[in-house]
Amino acid sequence: VDMSGEIDYKDIQDCFKRFGRLLDETKIRRMIAECDHNKDQKISFDEFYQIVNAEPKRQHLSLSRLSQLSTGQLRG
Repeated sequence: VDMSGEIDYKDIQDCFKRFGRLLDETKIRRMIAECDHNKDQKISFDEFYQIVNAEPKRQHLSLSRLSQLSTGQLRG
């Protein structure tokens, strides 16, 4: 969203706001942690690329887990 090349807390928060959903800080932090392999509190292009280009079964599981985290159905 901010053209930095990375997805951070504010980017995720802004994205969900645009779709009419407000997520609390804990849910957003958990979503980032699921993808943030280098633990810099951001999702880099490479980390994002790994999710969207994973084999279909693994991709579905990763995206499903992120969805569950965002709705509170799954506790990280």
